[in-house]
Amino acid sequence: MKITLVIVSFLIAFSMNALASSDSIVVRNAFLWHSYSINSAKVSRNEVSAILSSNQYTSLLIKESHANAALGYVCLTGAVGSTAFLVSEALKSKNETGRLPLDHSFAYAVGITSCVWVVGIVSLSGSNRKFHRAIKIYNSKINNSFSQSEFDFNLGVNYLSLTYKF
Repeated sequence: MKITLVIVSFLIAFSMNALASSDSIVVRNAFLWHSYSINSAKVSRNEVSAILSSNQYTSLLIKESHANAALGYVCLTGAVGSTAFLVSEALKSKNETGRLPLDHSFAYAVGITSCVWVVGIVSLSGSNRKFHRAIKIYNSKINNSFSQSEFDFNLGVNYLSLTYKF
């Protein structure tokens, strides 16, 4: 009787979990990009962004994510252009004088360009982090408590434990 009760409770909890998480956004990580799906249908990042911006809990995070992404792309574009200019100037100076430019203005320009690279990379990383945090908040708000619960099964030498976390 006890085993039947435990099995039935597991089945009910798992079915509630499956029903509650049917509208959640699933992120599949890949090496260079992520794929997103809702109800096992693939959606683009722009569609996920539109869904998250219309949600009251995640709209601010999505706005910040877009602002960080814009800043990151502007910084990286400027850094690429500045790096190309500095490399061309260094090669031109080497061809004319036979040595690389080692004056202070060139060193300052290299330092500023390096800082712009770092700011761009950090901004894009922050943008992705905020976007994925918004997905987690969205999933936690649309799902009820059954979808946030976990089963933990521990097997020891002298014991067997089953834990249900709410």
